[in-house]
Amino acid sequence: MDVSGFAQKLLHSSWQEKVSDVYLLPRKKSFEIFFRRQNRRWLHETLPEEDGRQLVRHFKFLANMDIAEKRKPQLGAFTSQMNDLQIRLRLSSVGDYLGAESLVLRFFQEDESITNRYLLYPQNYLESQTKKRGLHLFVGPTGSGKTTLMYRLAKNHPHFQQVITIEDPVEIEEQSFLQLQTNAQIGLTYEALIKVCLRHRPDCLIIGEIRDGETAMMVLRAALTGHVVFATLHAKNLAETYTRLEELGLKKAQVESVMQSVTFQRMVEIICPVCGNTKNLDCQKIHDACLVSVHPAQKWSQQLRKAWAYGFINADTYLQEKD
Repeated sequence: MDVSGFAQKLLHSSWQEKVSDVYLLPRKKSFEIFFRRQNRRWLHETLPEEDGRQLVRHFKFLANMDIAEKRKPQLGAFTSQMNDLQIRLRLSSVGDYLGAESLVLRFFQEDESITNRYLLYPQNYLESQTKKRGLHLFVGPTGSGKTTLMYRLAKNHPHFQQVITIEDPVEIEEQSFLQLQTNAQIGLTYEALIKVCLRHRPDCLIIGEIRDGETAMMVLRAALTGHVVFATLHAKNLAETYTRLEELGLKKAQVESVMQSVTFQRMVEIICPVCGNTKNLDCQKIHDACLVSVHPAQKWSQQLRKAWAYGFINADTYLQEKD
């Protein structure tokens, strides 16, 4: 197999179908390639076992991951050229108990079509909120567009001349930002990089994800020093946000003293204006969009009900996303 040519063809097919994730999963004597878009996953192709392994090694090489290491989880990223666009991909690999390695590729489809993927987008309110110094959290499940929204708000802000990002890995390349990437092997942890960044006097500091207590405390200190700090956090809903921060060792009073806004978002299936369906994979139009609610201005349930009332989503989607 021409692994390089096949990999490029696979990425091109994935891009054309607007998928968010590509899974390379080992089976007993083969590899299965799955595409995922929103809540739908389907089998794209089955490869011989050795061809699948070559493909995994090829993608890991492109993402500067350790090809020899098949057991430990690894993260990586690389940029691929699609026609006139440069597409950023994030990779995650892990080996199972038998030593067989799987790989997931996440697409960051940063193009003009994304502007049409927001429902009831409270842009004016969000832009006014992000002018305030302090902490702005972006909460939601994986793949809900948190990083994309943070980048967009920071890039469009007229007073943010110096924007610094700290991520693991860098997900979206933005030339106007100073983008830093963690590397625990040489001591470039979130905590260490945050300390350095504060000396650069950023107008906006973007933290990829609050994962542990040390990072949470450093984010809190950065916000307390009067900086505008954007950060993501995995939480089920708005109410769970403070609980998650308390679990990471922050006191509620400390958080409330610096918290300016909590933006909760999810990708929801929308009713296609062309085919009138939510699950028609043959239709090339976008069938999902990002629904955003901002605390304290809105509640998620209110935004979801409004999207249903306007006919953007159907009753099944409303009930599914209600919890």
